[in-house]
Amino acid sequence: MLGVNDFIGYYDWTFEFIRRNFGEDDLRKYWEQAIAKEAIKELYDTIAEDEVLAMVRHWAYSAIGEECDAHICFSGDYFRYDMHSCPSLGFILNANRKFYHDYCSHCVGWIRPMMERAGWHFRHQHNHKGQCWFEYRRKGDTEWSKPGELSGQKDVRLRSDWNEDECDTSQSED
Repeated sequence: MLGVNDFIGYYDWTFEFIRRNFGEDDLRKYWEQAIAKEAIKELYDTIAEDEVLAMVRHWAYSAIGEECDAHICFSGDYFRYDMHSCPSLGFILNANRKFYHDYCSHCVGWIRPMMERAGWHFRHQHNHKGQCWFEYRRKGDTEWSKPGELSGQKDVRLRSDWNEDECDTSQSED
C-alpha cells in the first residue's frame, strides 16, 4: 500500500514528469482539469452552495488531517488561510526528494479555477519554504488585507523569515 509520504513524493515527481514531457501549460491544465474539475467536483459544489462555511470545513479538516501549522480566519465576505509549515513540502525538502521546481503552485493550480467558478477570487503568495497565504474574496471585492489586519500575529507575512522578494505570486489576481 502506498503511504502518504510516498504519495507526496510521487505527486511531486508526476508534476515534474508532466512539465518535462508536455510543458508548464499542460501541467496547469492537468491541475485545472483533473483536480479542480474532476477530483474535487464535490468540494466545488459544496463551496458554490455553502460558500465560506464550506471553505472553513474543507481547509480546517485538511489542516488537521495533514497536521499543518496553519491559521484560518473568515467572515461572510472573505476567507484567509495562513500556512506556517506545510508538511508536504517539508517532507519533500527534508527527504531531499524535490523534483518539480515549484511544488507549492499545485495548490493554486486547482484552487484558483475552482474558486473562480464558484464566484470568488483570491490572492496568494508562497515562499518555497513551506509557508504561504491565501485570501479569498467575493468577485468585485478588491479590498485585500494588509499584514496582520485579519490574522493578527498569525499572519504568515509577519514571520521574521518571510521575505516578499522570495515569494511567488505568479498565479494570483490583483
